Amino acid sequence: MNELPDDVKALLQRGDPARGVSPQLVARVSERLETRVAMQGRWQGAVLVAALAASVALGAAGTVVVSRWAPGVLAPSPRPAPPASTPRRSTEDAVTKEAALVQAALEALARGASDEALAKLDERDRTFPAGPLAAEARVARVRVLLARGEADAALERLAALPPSDVTPALRSTWVQVLVKRERCEAAREVARALDSAAASSALGPCAVKGGP
Repeated sequence: MNELPDDVKALLQRGDPARGVSPQLVARVSERLETRVAMQGRWQGAVLVAALAASVALGAAGTVVVSRWAPGVLAPSPRPAPPASTPRRSTEDAVTKEAALVQAALEALARGASDEALAKLDERDRTFPAGPLAAEARVARVRVLLARGEADAALERLAALPPSDVTPALRSTWVQVLVKRERCEAAREVARALDSAAASSALGPCAVKGGP
């Protein structure tokens, strides 16, 4: 105690410094502590802080003093961060599995196994309803329906696709399906998003002079 500055001794001897401690006294103690740290070095200053912080008599005023010149000393130790690799690895595994299902559906479609292709897409929808490959799965399902000759179901799903899912090639196919069903007005409407050459080619007999 004898090594402490007089202002600090006075603060410790007040009983409950939270009562009646003037801002001027806190400022003087803080200034004295800062001077001691500058003169004696950080290690000795840290020892002094520990002594003050451990003193029950110092109370709330001590918290003010210590936190002012050594912020973070009284702060609770941060909890260790959970490992970041586990969620990321889990996400990567999910995407890999989802991609495998979509790829399996496309491979089955290429072999003419439309039932198997639909089964893989159904499995993908059940397992990963909000997966990142939703657009690819939607388009794959349209192609499977077209391959099965289920034009009405395919057209319904095509109309529900977000514009970002519809590539020019898929749009051309969409137009051709409408033309085959003699729905020229609808075909021309869909073909508006194509360039003139692609639109004319897709529209065929539904094309009109001057464009789609």
